[in-house]
Amino acid sequence: MIRRRPHWRVPVVVLTGLLVTVVLFFLVRKSELASFQSRLERDVSNCADTFGNRVDDTGMVLMALRNRFASSNEVSRGEFTIFTESFLRGHAEIKALSWNPAVLRRQRGRFEEEGRREFGSGFVLTERNAAGVRVPVRDRDCYYPVWYIEPMADNGKAIGFDVGSDRVRLAALERARDTGTATATERIKLVQDRASTYSVLVFHPLYAKGLPTATVAERRAAFLGATVAVINIEQLLVATYGGATPLGLDFDLLDLSAPFGEQLLYRWSSRQQAQATWFAPLLPPARTLVRNFEFCGRRWGMKLSPSREYLERNAPVAYWLLLPAGAMLSAFLGLYFRTIYAQREELERLVRARTAELQSSEATLRELNVHLEERVKDRTRQLEGAIEALSLAKERAEVANRAKSVFLAHMSHEIRTPLNAILGFSEITLHDATLSAEKRHNLEIINRSGEELLALINDVIEVSRIEAGSATLERRVFEPRSLLDEVVAGFLPEARAKNLQLVHEPAGGLLSCAAADEARLRHVLGHLVGNAVKFTREGGVVVRSRTGTRNATPWLDVEVQDSGRGVAAEDLERIFNAFEQAQLGEGDLGGTGLGLTLSRQYARLMGGDITVQSTLGQGSCFHFSVPLSHATAEEVADALRSRPHRPGLEQKPEPVPAELDLELDRLPRELCRSVAAAARGLDKNRLLELLEPVAQSAPGVARRLKGLAESYRFDLIEELVGAAGGEGRHRCHEGGTPGRDRSGT
Repeated sequence: MIRRRPHWRVPVVVLTGLLVTVVLFFLVRKSELASFQSRLERDVSNCADTFGNRVDDTGMVLMALRNRFASSNEVSRGEFTIFTESFLRGHAEIKALSWNPAVLRRQRGRFEEEGRREFGSGFVLTERNAAGVRVPVRDRDCYYPVWYIEPMADNGKAIGFDVGSDRVRLAALERARDTGTATATERIKLVQDRASTYSVLVFHPLYAKGLPTATVAERRAAFLGATVAVINIEQLLVATYGGATPLGLDFDLLDLSAPFGEQLLYRWSSRQQAQATWFAPLLPPARTLVRNFEFCGRRWGMKLSPSREYLERNAPVAYWLLLPAGAMLSAFLGLYFRTIYAQREELERLVRARTAELQSSEATLRELNVHLEERVKDRTRQLEGAIEALSLAKERAEVANRAKSVFLAHMSHEIRTPLNAILGFSEITLHDATLSAEKRHNLEIINRSGEELLALINDVIEVSRIEAGSATLERRVFEPRSLLDEVVAGFLPEARAKNLQLVHEPAGGLLSCAAADEARLRHVLGHLVGNAVKFTREGGVVVRSRTGTRNATPWLDVEVQDSGRGVAAEDLERIFNAFEQAQLGEGDLGGTGLGLTLSRQYARLMGGDITVQSTLGQGSCFHFSVPLSHATAEEVADALRSRPHRPGLEQKPEPVPAELDLELDRLPRELCRSVAAAARGLDKNRLLELLEPVAQSAPGVARRLKGLAESYRFDLIEELVGAAGGEGRHRCHEGGTPGRDRSGT
């Protein structure tokens, strides 16, 4: 019988879990409350700053009115109305704007006489008596009557009222006069104000021009009057925050410069009082924050505190869940450890039972090992048969691949022969002046489709050769800088036709002479630059080139960057697959989908690679890198001896026999352009294809040009068929008219 061990560790685990829960609760509570207080202070600052900005905006209106009077010798009542109209319309908190001149006692009679001429015989300066009734003003040294006021419809009755008759107004006005700054009154109750709202008046002093105002006495002597603004506090807050509680904060707007019992300007509290939520007792106590600022010579303050809705929405309460969660977790841990101890005892019993079973199984295992060797031999025989079948399948695949290559080679010849005839005769027929527009359009479609089909056939055959491993590299000596300049120059007309900028930016240190497969390099570079120009609508294309060294081997690095539409990230690898293209949306320019495939295969065949980086909507950058070889002295010498000389060098083109001149003159202009372009591109196959139809109409020229193509004298071919004039040279004509050069002039 197994004796059970005491489980004294279980209560220790439970108590430890409870202790950790309590400690964690207080730490999380402290962190959460600190975060909440930080957010509350930020919201309070935002609320106070918003009100301060609105107050500053209102102050700018009052300053603008005062500056209008200060900058003018005289402001008429009509000008005052026009000037204040836009301010009153855009600032609902401003109940009235007025001009109150300073009228001395000796000037009272003349002032009232002017008022009677403008407003009627009953005009006098007035004040309010103890009962609030307006009566003629008593004698004083100086009066400050309302003279201009807008809006007139609501405040016209105030004209002639002496604001100096009121103690609060007079104190603010005299302070503005003596300090020279805008001064606001204490809170006042206007007739039109509701019981719970107050207003303030802001006085801006105006002094006579040319008089000194450095001292109080000088300012009093030069004082002309004040512009006055009546601001309703409630409307000022509504204009600042709208009808909702700002950020859910309740606040009291206070005039801290006023006596203690008269400081409250407005109390803003939550408009809706919903029932308290079930977790209200868990919320932290509300904290009151104070923000002070200056307003027109008075110190105002905002006492802000979070409303209940703000606390329910923002105050943290989730940390209270730590207590029940920790208690439950501690209980589960106690049960878990109790179960573990019980299972350990059961496991010991099972181990003993399993040990006995293993001992009995050992004999069975020894018996199975006897038959294992025979089963291994049987598996070996099956594997040898599978290897033999795989070898046979490989041989069949190689035979099929060779048959495919033979078929493609044969079919390419069979297809290209009639296709060359179609292209040649379609180009010749296009120059028939008697063709109708419809037939010319149809022939152009046939010619363009034939060229696309021929290019597709050549690309398919080249891809098949590379995949079959039958493609070989031809080592030739060339100048990298000249090769890149020629490729870029070949696409300049197309770029200029699209108003694109096409530039080549070679880095310093480009190899002057290198050895590699120049034809394939030219093909890859031409396709990358052509694609960039083709798929770019605005901006430009930049070709950057440089040579570096990797593992003591020179490398050519070329970047072709465009400002086109770019390629989506999911299409960056798919565009290199055969017969696949990226989705360009509307305006897709088409293509066979083999250009990038063949270019990357060429690059990898030469030991390099092509990569791409692109941002959709911003453009693409293709990076082509390939290893080069240093040309030996013998290779450079051979290249110089056999190199075709270009126009401008010392070697001149061989003289053209007289009998060839007439045949050259009869060749169509477009055919001459195509042959010259193929010669500049060093494309021997294209030259031979173009010369097939020429053999029927101009056999002498065809034999001559084919012979030059076979000897790679592309410079002489270009001189014969592409030169635009020169002594001893003939020009191809257009439409069968002798004497017209390539430009058609």
